[in-house]
Amino acid sequence: LTYSLNKLLAEEIKNISIPVDVDFTTLSTITSFNASVQLKTLGGRDYSSDEIKLYNKLAVPELEYNKYVDTNDTTGFTDEATVIIEKGETYTYRVVVNNISTIDAKNVIVVDNIPVGLTVVESSITNGGVYDKDNNTISWNISVLSANSIKDLDYNVTVANDISLGTIYRSKAHISVVNPIDTDLMLYDDDTNVISTLYQIV
Repeated sequence: LTYSLNKLLAEEIKNISIPVDVDFTTLSTITSFNASVQLKTLGGRDYSSDEIKLYNKLAVPELEYNKYVDTNDTTGFTDEATVIIEKGETYTYRVVVNNISTIDAKNVIVVDNIPVGLTVVESSITNGGVYDKDNNTISWNISVLSANSIKDLDYNVTVANDISLGTIYRSKAHISVVNPIDTDLMLYDDDTNVISTLYQIV
């Protein structure tokens, strides 16, 4: 497409919109399109924009993820923002990663940060999670999360017996996945919701 601008005043901005409709369902072998803009002036100067890459959503996995907690105060896992805990209690954190697409997700990295003051029960870590005591994290490297499948990543922590009233522990996990089409880009690089556990006498 070529547009001709008769006049562009100093410091003036003109926006040109070009709507396109691509039916990727009929182009199953096409994973992406590249687009850029070239500007030519009467003075002979040429300018080029940065390249924009449009990805076929059907060619990359789509994930949903959330963090939950199960304590003595809850009836099963919940993602409520704040949950009451007790001194000396052992409770469970769970990170759920759900591949809601028809494409396998590869090399899904989940890193869960353990709040300072909680003791990890290492034997409770599921699905091959690795506890790093120095950084106080648990990491999972899911080599393949199959299409339309869910992975529950659980572990237990124990509350100290000498914590002060009003102590609150905030915890969230981080999800990262490299774009399988362009490995220089991240497909996901995001945090889950925050779960807060509070020592409070009810």
